[in-house]
Amino acid sequence: METVFLLILILTMILALGSGFPVAFSLPGSAVATILLAALAGYLFADNPSEYFYQDGPIQWLSAGITNFRAVWNSLLIRNIRSNYSSINCLNHTC
Repeated sequence: METVFLLILILTMILALGSGFPVAFSLPGSAVATILLAALAGYLFADNPSEYFYQDGPIQWLSAGITNFRAVWNSLLIRNIRSNYSSINCLNHTC
């Protein structure tokens, strides 16, 4: 069953990217949708939302994804701030 959810994840990524969504939205969105689908299937068929997860459960997977997204967002934010600061210095003829 885990293979089925892996295929669903790949197909939703292909569909999201093919329909024009940017990578930053389509890949995490596909992951969240697949995690929720696996949790729902586990709840309906096995009375356990964690049934189709190798380690932990859907809540842990979702919170790990949010933590990872925050880390990536913060590094991009810091990089943009540094880039803008360099551009301002060049405008002031100090580069």
